[in-house]
Amino acid sequence: MSEKFLLELYDRVASLESKVAVLEKTISEHVNNVGSIEKPIKEIKGRYRYLADYLLNSNKDIVDLTFAEIEKIIQSKLPKSARDHRALWANTESHSIALAWMNVGYKTTSVNMKGEKIRFERR
Repeated sequence: MSEKFLLELYDRVASLESKVAVLEKTISEHVNNVGSIEKPIKEIKGRYRYLADYLLNSNKDIVDLTFAEIEKIIQSKLPKSARDHRALWANTESHSIALAWMNVGYKTTSVNMKGEKIRFERR
């Protein structure tokens, strides 16, 4: 490899490290000492607030739950679409249930529709 290429690569890595540092600082400003987000993307209302609280209080990096366990947590049945459409479990702000896990720093990483199991991982 040429010296010029290595210097360009080093500059790119240094630039990325700088950007990561800025992002980490921004995130830490929004997270208080116990790990909850002070200013959520969108307010979590209703039954899905219980799921957000459960994940936040779990203090785990990975949380595996069945649909039945989620229904116990939210104290009601999941919508029919939860069992019919994988898209309901996507990490998107367009679903109120997704805001529950996203606002407390989690994302879905594994969805087993047949087995009715979801894996949430801390971002």
